[in-house]
Amino acid sequence: MYIQNYALIDELELKFGSGMNAIVGETGAGKSILMGALGLTLGDRADSLVVTAGASKCVVEAKFEMSNSLKGFFDKNELDFDSTCILRRELTALGKSRAFVNDSPVSLQTMRELAAQLADLHTQHETLELKGKDLQLQTVDGAAGNAALLDEYIAAFKKWNEAKHSLKTLEAEEAEANRQRDYLEFLDKELSEAALIHGEQEQLEAELQTLSNAESILENCQSALTILSQSDANLLDQLAAARNLVQQAAKNLQSLSAIAQRLESSYIELKDIAAEIEAAAEQVQLSPDRLEAVNDRLKLLHQLQTKHRVKTIAELLQLQTDLLEKLQAIFSLNENIAATQNRVEQHFSKLQDLGIKLSGKRLKALANIEKELNKMLAEVGLENAKLRIDLETKTEPMSSGFDVVSFQFAANKGSDFISLEKAASGGELSRLMLCIKTFMAGKNSLDTLIFDEIDSGISGETALKVGNMMRRLSQHHQVICITHLPQIAAKAEHVYAVYKQEANGKTYTRVNALKGKAKLEAIAQMLGGIKYTETALQTAAELTAN
Repeated sequence: MYIQNYALIDELELKFGSGMNAIVGETGAGKSILMGALGLTLGDRADSLVVTAGASKCVVEAKFEMSNSLKGFFDKNELDFDSTCILRRELTALGKSRAFVNDSPVSLQTMRELAAQLADLHTQHETLELKGKDLQLQTVDGAAGNAALLDEYIAAFKKWNEAKHSLKTLEAEEAEANRQRDYLEFLDKELSEAALIHGEQEQLEAELQTLSNAESILENCQSALTILSQSDANLLDQLAAARNLVQQAAKNLQSLSAIAQRLESSYIELKDIAAEIEAAAEQVQLSPDRLEAVNDRLKLLHQLQTKHRVKTIAELLQLQTDLLEKLQAIFSLNENIAATQNRVEQHFSKLQDLGIKLSGKRLKALANIEKELNKMLAEVGLENAKLRIDLETKTEPMSSGFDVVSFQFAANKGSDFISLEKAASGGELSRLMLCIKTFMAGKNSLDTLIFDEIDSGISGETALKVGNMMRRLSQHHQVICITHLPQIAAKAEHVYAVYKQEANGKTYTRVNALKGKAKLEAIAQMLGGIKYTETALQTAAELTAN
């Protein structure tokens, strides 16, 4: 590990050995600081308050030896794979956090996923979580080898939930649509019965203008015709007479020929005008019934436009199209609901199949889990305690299956089994958690197991037994533990002492790797205090040797 500007650590580089590593030190020396820094590299949430006062940022790195089995993860996430891997977190005093894998920036989620395959960090908080059903079920699934099957179930559960959500949404839409349908059908019927035609309004308004002024139009046309062609001294007769006179004169005066032709043209044009006026007048009717009909039609159109807040027939026709689409959508909702209901049932059927497989594997694993854990409980000083695992299968699926797992614990011989959350003390929980971690260590590929004060609530011979179990666990895994107990520290091949040091008016957390006599002295101090006796030193040697 490399730590810079984290809480009371200005700069620290620390290498843990293979086998069992123990971190010791007085309360408040900074052991939890080390765990907090390590947690950052494993993907824990960051808090800018951990940045050393006055520093712009803190940096925490954890370097792991890698297994080739993880190469697929690196390829999937487009990361460079090497025989070692460095997880790095940088946190600024302003709260900005960045995560890196082998110097490549990654999301915090990616870092968590990778870290979960490299190390397992157990905290006192996790011991309390053992009282919850989730961790108990995870223990059973881990022992049953359900990882792949559980992933398949979770994916199916997600699809089932999504289909149920879609169905619920459609049913809500249908309920709302049914409330609106009568009104929409009324509006559609009203517009359909209006038999709207593009351009109709403009034509009607022009016709209304004509019908409203028909009498005046006819009077004016008749007066014009009287002047042009129907009076005794009408313009056409006079123009014809003038034309004839000029034509006669043109026989003797050539220059009048053009004027005669122009008079002829004027006569023809004026005659056409008179004919067109007469034809137009014939089209104009004095029809009160038609006037009333046009007014009624325009009134209806205006009412519809006002009602729907539009200004043209084109907009009314578009509204009618929209209404038809809404009604069609309502009619098709039933089909969609039926199809979605079918999809829900199909997903549920698959979910049931997977759930049955999960339940079967879980049930099959229970006896072996109970046997192994009860054996381990005896090894850590709980000879008379017994663990029983109950599994209840529900009819309704849950996110992890149809099963509810409950760890039942009897602390003493002859005691009734009681659910773990009611039965076990803190010390018993800690030892049970160690047993579970030890049991599960053989079921996964994790190389590093980290325990933060899992020895809480125990002492004496029990502590020695816990230390022996951790030492045995370290034969196949790297174990790092924070401990206050000399019996456990004595079992560690590598011991690190955390202490505080003052320099330049500031307090810093330091770590020393202890070997030989220094290791024995640290254990003796844990036995007898700072001023340990020769007897304590001898006891430390005996604990280390056994």
